Amino acid sequence: VNLRQKLEPFHIAQPFYSKTVITSHFTPGEIPLVNIQFRMDDENEVTAKGFLFKQVIASGHFTNRQFDDERSKLEDGKGIKIVLINTTAIHDGFYIKIPTADITSSPSGGPVLKADLIIDGQPAGISKWLKNDKFFFKKGKFTLIASVDGSLKNFKQMVLDSEAKLVLKNFSVIYTPSNSAFPFKHLSLYKKSGDADFSIISSTLENGHDFQIDGGMINLKALLFAVAGRASSDVNFVAEKLSWSDFINLFGESGYFDTGKPKDDDKKKNSMKETIRGLQFQFQPRLSVAVDTLQYFDLLELHQFKTGVHFENEHTLVLEKTSFRYGEGQINFAAKLDISKEKRTPFEFELHAKNLNLAKLLPPFDYFNIMLLANMEQLPENVSVDIKHKGIIDDVKGLIPRTSTGEIIFKLDKGRTLSGKIAFEPATLGENQGQEKLGLGNSIKTKIALDGDPALFNNFFKTDRFFFDNGHFFSQFDYE
Repeated sequence: VNLRQKLEPFHIAQPFYSKTVITSHFTPGEIPLVNIQFRMDDENEVTAKGFLFKQVIASGHFTNRQFDDERSKLEDGKGIKIVLINTTAIHDGFYIKIPTADITSSPSGGPVLKADLIIDGQPAGISKWLKNDKFFFKKGKFTLIASVDGSLKNFKQMVLDSEAKLVLKNFSVIYTPSNSAFPFKHLSLYKKSGDADFSIISSTLENGHDFQIDGGMINLKALLFAVAGRASSDVNFVAEKLSWSDFINLFGESGYFDTGKPKDDDKKKNSMKETIRGLQFQFQPRLSVAVDTLQYFDLLELHQFKTGVHFENEHTLVLEKTSFRYGEGQINFAAKLDISKEKRTPFEFELHAKNLNLAKLLPPFDYFNIMLLANMEQLPENVSVDIKHKGIIDDVKGLIPRTSTGEIIFKLDKGRTLSGKIAFEPATLGENQGQEKLGLGNSIKTKIALDGDPALFNNFFKTDRFFFDNGHFFSQFDYE
């Protein structure tokens, strides 16, 4: 009766070969040693502790002892051991292969599993197991190789304590709140105890540029199970070449996974914000980026681009230690972006640049619509500039008028040609009332101080009848 109770959670649908050997002196009070050898050559169905396994092929033995050495003589007959050899099965769409497994159980310790597992399947099955309704996998294949040694009474802890390697190939990660799909070629994740290391290799949708992501994750149990606390991660992104269109189109037409995909820039950028907020909530990443060549459409090509990215709080994205080269120039940059709003992005940044070549930088951008610059016969090729700027960007239209506050300090040719400071802020309502009535209430109050060589004015007047030579000038003025 005791043996029957122990086997009750296990059910095998079809007959299978077994051989039972009972060893006993059959004396009063003696607990016979029961050894059952079994083999399932044909595909069978097995229910174990409420889990259904189909197409089961297995061999092994069962004994009513935990140990098969001298310690078995000291047992009270309340423990069991099941040994599985070369077992294969299908559970919930996963193909499972178990070269060896030992299941032992005792009244004090409960059931304990020690096994090596190889599981193959479709990544969508992982999403179902994780029960995450925001991030889930689509397409592709995965292989999980794991070594398990723990109590079946605490399944979560057993999973966390196990060592495992997970490989996914040619799959997509879907984030449903932003309706975005991120395709990847290869992901490897190595888990040990409650933490994990990972590596991703893929290429961009737009231009096929290869990139690699690797890093580590802490407190994995918060991601796998609904427990207190949150997972955090350190992530490194490396690419030889990348373009802005590669990035933004992940959230646009090429990156959507249903037929109702939005196409305009407004919805692309809203999707980007929604996804970034979701990544912060789920993974709390600290990101390090290194790109050899970064392209901004056909207008700009930056080299040796590096930055660090993290969240200051749930909605403030911080770019730190950002640097890159443009031609012979070196630029350092830091910024904060508030991504909590759908259509507007409050920002503040600092930029420090040396050796900028304006003759190369300005023409692709149409001189930023500054006719004074466009009309100069010769633009300076050695400019240093320090910029502090705070404002609000409309995600489609650009900078919102009367939100900008900041200053620009610059030097041309190390100050020999020109140096200056430009401070700007929105004009107050009282100062701007006349323009408000005329519908021109978008003005900026600007203070400018300039110091330099008068020969600079020769570029503006463009006459051979008079010109400036030698000397020094200083000018300070305010305007709106």
